[in-house]
Amino acid sequence: MVLAPIGLAVPPTAAHGLLPGLMLLWREHLPHVQVRLFEGSDEEIGQWLDGGIVDAAVLIDPDPVPQGAVRVATDTFQAVVRRDHPLAGQGSIDLSDLLDDPLLSSTAGCEPQVKRLHSLAGLRYRPAQRIRELMTLLSMVEAGLGVAVVPSLAADMLPDDLTLVPLLPRLERHLVLTGPAARPWHPHVTAIRDVCRRPASADCVSPKGVAR
Repeated sequence: MVLAPIGLAVPPTAAHGLLPGLMLLWREHLPHVQVRLFEGSDEEIGQWLDGGIVDAAVLIDPDPVPQGAVRVATDTFQAVVRRDHPLAGQGSIDLSDLLDDPLLSSTAGCEPQVKRLHSLAGLRYRPAQRIRELMTLLSMVEAGLGVAVVPSLAADMLPDDLTLVPLLPRLERHLVLTGPAARPWHPHVTAIRDVCRRPASADCVSPKGVAR
């Protein structure tokens, strides 16, 4: 029986850095399953999944982790700077090293983790600008208007004149694939989840520079 496409909600960095590999994996192992992508903020994704607009979602650091969910990636938060910035090319830097530059912060989903990173470093979180769209934030860094802290999955989104620099303290985030908590899972959601659980899948979907 051919079923209608399942809706999958994902945050922007996962859509760029993770989903192409997952889509290829699912197409290889589940050619009969069609997945329709919905890109949104963390808040929107949770609402879409709870409200039945989508059948599955990639959630970031859910607490608690939903029953039946599977981790599909782990990445870290890094500084994004221009390639001509004095900190570019460093093996790692302290978060405090960014204090000389205006901090540009994305409100699309990563802000709680960036706040936590500042807390771990004993620093006040004082963004110069709070920007919803990640691509707008990157354009502002590219223009020399400041620096930002982004997940390493954003690497594929960077223009050529921007680069990522690992940050200390190190802070990871975990991305998990799940179905809804309050209703039965669509059988195709269970199927794509099970493919992600296979040991050989890690090499297929791990983006460059993302730890698993």
